[in-house]
Amino acid sequence: MQQLESTTPHFIRCIQPNSKQLPRLFEHDLILHQLKCCGVLEVVRISRTCYPTRITHQQFAERYGFLLLRSIASQDPLSVSIAVLQQLNIPPEMYQVGYTKLFFRTGQVQCNDQLH
Repeated sequence: MQQLESTTPHFIRCIQPNSKQLPRLFEHDLILHQLKCCGVLEVVRISRTCYPTRITHQQFAERYGFLLLRSIASQDPLSVSIAVLQQLNIPPEMYQVGYTKLFFRTGQVQCNDQLH
């Protein structure tokens, strides 16, 4: 599990935009069919209903703990994580708190590490 958690999986799907092999021509039905057959639409659907963004309490506390008062920021990472989420008024339905990690719904943490 540790080795799996240390990886960042990426999926690359090549989609043929048209059957005539012409530039700037998109056959929407062909593209949609390919996305369905490759399972991309299903992956997107599942991802949107789950919590795809995961971060450890330690990492979250290190990144966002400065937003809190020093007395709170010096507590354990789990307490800091919860305090930051509460201070920023992040709705509870947008995240789940695990024993070691925070799980966020899609769009709650941007790639450039800014909370929405």
